[in-house]
Amino acid sequence: MTRDVFDFACIGDSLTTGYVSRNWTAEVAALLSLTTFRPVVCYDLGLPGMMSDWGLANIGSVIQLKPKAVTIAFGMNDSDPPLNMPLAQYAANMRAMILAIRANSPGTAIFLMTMNEIAVDSTNPVLAGRKANVAYYYDALRTVAREQGVGLIDNHPQWRGKTLADLSDGIHPDLPALRQITIPNVTTALKSLL
Repeated sequence: MTRDVFDFACIGDSLTTGYVSRNWTAEVAALLSLTTFRPVVCYDLGLPGMMSDWGLANIGSVIQLKPKAVTIAFGMNDSDPPLNMPLAQYAANMRAMILAIRANSPGTAIFLMTMNEIAVDSTNPVLAGRKANVAYYYDALRTVAREQGVGLIDNHPQWRGKTLADLSDGIHPDLPALRQITIPNVTTALKSLL
């Protein structure tokens, strides 16, 4: 007898998607499969450089799949001062994504997700403006999750104080650090659905 496939989608920016994020979402799928003896499929729907307005415009890609779960992780690019995504608009975009999924794929469990912050010892001037701002956006994300009654995978507190030893370019975590923080946190949250 074969077990049903458990599938989940991840939508976000470069902290979520593809080679930029060290393919950590594929590791989550492999761990879930290994520990539950069940086939697990992950849909990587993120794109580097994107913000929550892009997420809202593309949430249909999640809805079309009707996965068992979705993680939504935006905030790092929204918090970049030159991009100027107002905090209230960011929160509104996150709420609208939740409402769209609920209306069109009500069986999908929703998890909002905070990610890492900028390495504390980064001297990259492009990243400097985000160092202080990202915490405000993640606070807004926590508020939206609480208000909307959806899951929250709160990675950010464990990333505070991390250095270039863990985020070699100052912003994208290296795989050993992902294996200590993000991968186990996401695996635990999704495993609760199995």
